[in-house]
Amino acid sequence: MGIRSFIACLLLIIGAVSPALAGSVDEVRGLADQLDVATRTKDKAALEQLIASDFVFVRGSGRVGDRADVVSAFTSPTIAVKDVKNEERKLTDLGNTVLVAAKVQLSGTEEGKAFVERFRSVDVWAKRNGAWQIVYTQITMLKAP
Repeated sequence: MGIRSFIACLLLIIGAVSPALAGSVDEVRGLADQLDVATRTKDKAALEQLIASDFVFVRGSGRVGDRADVVSAFTSPTIAVKDVKNEERKLTDLGNTVLVAAKVQLSGTEEGKAFVERFRSVDVWAKRNGAWQIVYTQITMLKAP
């Protein structure tokens, strides 16, 4: 195969794959938005559907948590998340995995006291058995502006 034929085949492959990749990014973007809503509304069923059973959460302190920790925190009667702001969100499609990097501001109350947390996060979403779930999150805390 000559170089022109190879380039033509490569362009055909890229053209065929690109719409599928864009679809994955759009789908995960929508699911990430649903996760934010479930966090604010304490929707335990949605949280458990979107967060994989083997989910790993690495906190800014280095402490490691799992799905049960996250679901418990966001459905706790003592914690109320009022707003989740995602800035600089970037999604990277790796096939059956999509990385979501963002600068996040989470605000609400805990035991009646207001809080605002600012952090950078990387979420790893994986497509398993035809469904996307978040499987890993790592955050780095940011100083207040």
